Amino acid sequence: MTDSQGDIDDVEARPEKQVTTTVTQVETRYSGPIPPPSALAKYEEIMPGSADRILRMAETQAQHRQSLESTVIASDVWTERAGLVAAGLLGAIILVGSIWLIGSGRDVEGFVIIIGESILFLSVFFYSRKRRQIERSQQQEMLIAAREGRESLREDV
Repeated sequence: MTDSQGDIDDVEARPEKQVTTTVTQVETRYSGPIPPPSALAKYEEIMPGSADRILRMAETQAQHRQSLESTVIASDVWTERAGLVAAGLLGAIILVGSIWLIGSGRDVEGFVIIIGESILFLSVFFYSRKRRQIERSQQQEMLIAAREGRESLREDV
């Protein structure tokens, strides 16, 4: 045998080596102003007092958000009431005008205005009622989606 033939036999006689690589990926997610307890503990370990600062910051932000929401709600209520009063006054003026027209011998014009006013106010009433129902259903869908998101986060962890 030649040397090159011996090398070939030597290579063929060696067992194959298998290399196995395992890759592990861990993904952790959380949502909200407060990190999970494990992260809070790490913050506290790195910088004592930081967990308390994070909690105070979240509480302050929640109070600020609630204050803004209260202001917006109060403003919306005032705007709705002002609109209701204005619409009521306008309706009363139109009704008085229609009655005056009927009393003046213009029956057709008076009744047309009364019927038109009634249709207008009823359509505004039903439109606003439908809009409120749509807003409520959208809010419920958002709450359900938020709950499902939290539940899926629990499953991931």
